[in-house]
Amino acid sequence: MPNAPPTEADAERYRRAKAIAFALLDVDARERDAALAAACGGDAALADEVRWLVAAGEDASADALPPLGDLARLAAPLPRDYRVIRRIGDGGMGVVYLAERVDGDLRQRVALKLLRASAPDDADAHRRFASERRILSALAHPNIARLVDGGVTEHGLPFLAMEYVEGEPIDAWCARHAPSLRARVALVVKVCAAVDYAHGQLVIHRDIKPSNVLVGADGEPKLLDFGIARLVDGDADAARTRTDRRLLTPAYASPEQIDGARLTRASDVWSLGVVLYELVAGVRPFAHLETTHLLPGAIVSGEVPPPSRRAKTARVPRRVPADVDAIVMKALRREPAQRYASAAELADDLRRFLAARPVRARRGHVAYRVQRLVARRRWWFAAALALGAGIGAVVVDRVAQHERVALERDRAQAVVGFLDELFENTDALHRRGDDVTVRQMLDLGAANLAANAGVAPAQRAPLQFAIGRAYNALGRHDDAAPLLERARDALAAADAPPAQIAPVELALAAAYSGSRRLGDAVAADERALAQLARMPAPADDDVDQARIRVLHNRAVLLSRPLAQVRTELDAIDASLAARRAPAALKIAALRARTMACGADAACALAAAERALSLARGAYAADDPRVLPVRYAYVSALQEREPERAAELLPALVADYERRYGDSAIFASLLANHAGTLVRIGRAREAAGLFERAVAMTRATSGEDSDLYRWAVANRASAVLALGDPALAIALVESVLPGLVESAQAGGSSEAQVFAASARDTLADAALARGDAARAERELAAAAQGLAQVDADAYPAMHAQALAKLADVQIRRGRIDDARDTLARLDAALAGREGAAFDAPRAQAQALRVRVGEARDRQAAAPAR
Repeated sequence: MPNAPPTEADAERYRRAKAIAFALLDVDARERDAALAAACGGDAALADEVRWLVAAGEDASADALPPLGDLARLAAPLPRDYRVIRRIGDGGMGVVYLAERVDGDLRQRVALKLLRASAPDDADAHRRFASERRILSALAHPNIARLVDGGVTEHGLPFLAMEYVEGEPIDAWCARHAPSLRARVALVVKVCAAVDYAHGQLVIHRDIKPSNVLVGADGEPKLLDFGIARLVDGDADAARTRTDRRLLTPAYASPEQIDGARLTRASDVWSLGVVLYELVAGVRPFAHLETTHLLPGAIVSGEVPPPSRRAKTARVPRRVPADVDAIVMKALRREPAQRYASAAELADDLRRFLAARPVRARRGHVAYRVQRLVARRRWWFAAALALGAGIGAVVVDRVAQHERVALERDRAQAVVGFLDELFENTDALHRRGDDVTVRQMLDLGAANLAANAGVAPAQRAPLQFAIGRAYNALGRHDDAAPLLERARDALAAADAPPAQIAPVELALAAAYSGSRRLGDAVAADERALAQLARMPAPADDDVDQARIRVLHNRAVLLSRPLAQVRTELDAIDASLAARRAPAALKIAALRARTMACGADAACALAAAERALSLARGAYAADDPRVLPVRYAYVSALQEREPERAAELLPALVADYERRYGDSAIFASLLANHAGTLVRIGRAREAAGLFERAVAMTRATSGEDSDLYRWAVANRASAVLALGDPALAIALVESVLPGLVESAQAGGSSEAQVFAASARDTLADAALARGDAARAERELAAAAQGLAQVDADAYPAMHAQALAKLADVQIRRGRIDDARDTLARLDAALAGREGAAFDAPRAQAQALRVRVGEARDRQAAAPAR
């Protein structure tokens, strides 16, 4: 169809037709023809325009609906009914009301969709209604309005009850709140996720438009109205296709919809492109051609002007970047095969724009990619240049002037490339044999920065952040933390924006986690989340990374109930799956779950095995990102198969030592290795490992850290196993007060577990020296401390402490106390299953026999 430019007369006729059509929507169908004739005054072209607009609208008010009073209560065959509050809109072949669902004491507001009363025998309408119900029942996504109920009213009308979304259409919401262009793009990314999820369920929406995307008070969009949705490769009967065409919204329909051709997911991509176009440009692509005669032809064969051009003519107070132009124009390619292959690909390109990365819709040359790289890393590049200059100044002070200038230039260029790779956390992590050189460069840069008072404050914080992140990438978390703390403090003092502060807090949380300062890590991540919440479009990966790390560390610290941690991880897992998140986040979530499983060793091992499988599929065998996943797997294995864990640990220890050297995380691994050896009777091998772990922890974390105290107390267990109870007692007594103080300080139950473990070793050493009274005191305190810890965390350890306490009390003739302790032991064992509880359960049975024998002896004593 030729695309003739509209005349002023065409535009005026369209404006008049639209006003008349809106008025006719409220006129009874039997009176509409007369009203139309009167309004148009014999203008046939105007009348045709009005008829087309009314037909396209498909307003349900044209049908003979029962009066609202008759609909005030709609009963269904099931024991529930609905009270209609008001009409809120029309959808496809039905009318939508705000209603209250009444089911016993339940009161729930819903969007109630009814088949038109004028079409009870319309087979197509019934088919679409049933199809919509089937489709909605299969969709469960946070950005899709969910199905609540469905059935037939007592009058025989099919109905659907859907989640009621209190919001406004996405275009109206944007007009009222005036968000930035980035915030508008971020909204569309979420809509794309919902559409992609529907596509994953083999559902094509076919009517994506602003009125079907409501934005709630929380700023979250919800996709509505699957009334004309179709299953991919569903029934393509021609008559039905023609019927469904009457229900589409022409302004948002794809060329293949206008032509009645076979539809694919690409049709929804087109509609998403139109919505995005409207949100960024302020008008639809063919708003100037939306008349009966011009719009279909324009969609099928007309030229789509870039949104940046239409934004200028519409006088939108924002610039539409070339990247957004390219993305929109790719989504609106005439041929479906030339558009984005999926809504997920469209969303991915939009995320790339938000992250200042090259978008795939633009096949930019090298200059474009460099431009994007500089935009993304502009202050890191400035930091890299300054760092390069500083390093050059240190090493070339005796070189001639012309050589010095050349060397500084070359070093600055080399550092820019090196730091960019390092910040990307990819190639630099794979380097073999170069870590020493990298570390020396970073050490030199950090020392030079600390000594150079002439560095401007605006450059100092970015430099500290850059070097701190680089230390993190090398596993030098103890070196990273001080630099990142200074960068954070400087940015906070300068009132820097969240976009600068949030990455520093995230890096600081990673450093604290690597140094096993888990309480500090939780605080840093929560500050990062607060900063990210202030940003208009924070990266989903950053948000999820912080949330997962908080849950992981809280599970280790036992500062949040493990059941609650598992519930929150379930929600994150669903979110990661829905948006097809990177493997690194899924692996991190699984590692967190290994800790959240607590005493459920099978649960922990299953999560660790899944994480290891994902990591091996995502990374090369020698990639350092696999190391913490292997650590999590071995830790989970220790509970069920300690001998197998002992076989795997030496290789893991060697890899950690080669990669990280002396560090808090490596010291923790050494202590774990030694503890496993003690557990399987290899205390002599463990002794040397414990001594090394203690020395390394003292150097990296200090003697005031719980990690150091834990390492010393664990070393005492090996010393005791080798037959030196006096030294074991001395070691525990040197750290126990600090552990008790940490346990009493609150905020972490992990210190309570460390203290209980130390007291257990102390009790064994006291018994070895014949001091049963002290052993009883220490075991009683250990059991009391473990009783305050989450019952999901260390129930077997608690049960073992109680069993040992009862045994000592029987030895000392304190039978009544032993009976009380056995009662507590029975309560601790109630409902517990698994090999970890076999030993304390057998001990409890034997102890009850001994208590009975002791009671018999006491009863018989007077008779003698």
